[in-house]
Order: sequence, then structure tokens, then C-alpha cells
Amino acid sequence: MTTRKLTTTEITTAMKRRNARKRREAYARGEVRASQPKRSGPPGVGDVLVDLLRERYKIGGCQQCHDLAAKMNTWGPEGCREHMEEIVQSMWDRRKGLTGWRGKLVAMASATAITDAIAEAAGKAELRKLVEEAIEIVESRAAG
Repeated sequence: MTTRKLTTTEITTAMKRRNARKRREAYARGEVRASQPKRSGPPGVGDVLVDLLRERYKIGGCQQCHDLAAKMNTWGPEGCREHMEEIVQSMWDRRKGLTGWRGKLVAMASATAITDAIAEAAGKAELRKLVEEAIEIVESRAAG
């Protein structure tokens, strides 16, 4: 029995199909966001927060994270301050789906956290700081 060599076109087609399947599976698991329209104008609070999380904790976030970021962009800095607890609670509730992030967040929040309540309070405090930082960045860009 002889085997034939695959052509470059056959290899390329197979790779495209495999990559498309992997993207669909990752999207179904909530690991990647749907394509979003190009943003016009400067980044909003949600965009800045996503960038901070990506830079500091090497996480990209799920579709729900990007939906929250879009909502934060609509609210603007003052609206984000008004909705701070909603934002923090939403992020805290999704932390378990981001396994690497949960560990980093809890370690960052309190190295000696003994109970979940202490870890949660410390973690939420750190999230509030991140949201405030994102708000301050957007306000400073708008002012200057």
C-alpha cells in the first residue's frame, strides 16, 4: 500500500478547518469574545480595565467580561462610580472560570487569607482599586 503526499492546498485547507473548529469550541466555552465593531474615539473605562487585567494578570476575559466592559464604556466614569458594587460583584462572580486569575487575585489580595470571607473582601477591594484606576486613566486622558 502506497501513501501519497498531501498537496499544500490540502494541508492549508485542513489547518483552516481545524483552527475554525478550535475557535468555535473556545467561543462556546466562553474563552474568547465575539468579534466586536471597531471602537471609535478614545477607549472607555471598560476597555481600560480589560487592558489592565490583560497586562497585569495575563487574562483576556470571557464574553461576559467584554459585555460588562461595553456597559462600563456606556456608563462612563461617573456611571462606573455609581455602579461600582455591581461591577465588582460581577467580576468576582466570574473569577472561578478564570483559574489562573483567581489564584493570582487571592494571592495578591491577602497572602495569609485563612477564610473565604477574608479572601473575598480583600479580592473585592483589589478589584475596586483596579476599576478606580481605570476611571482615573480615562478621566486624565479626557482632561489632557
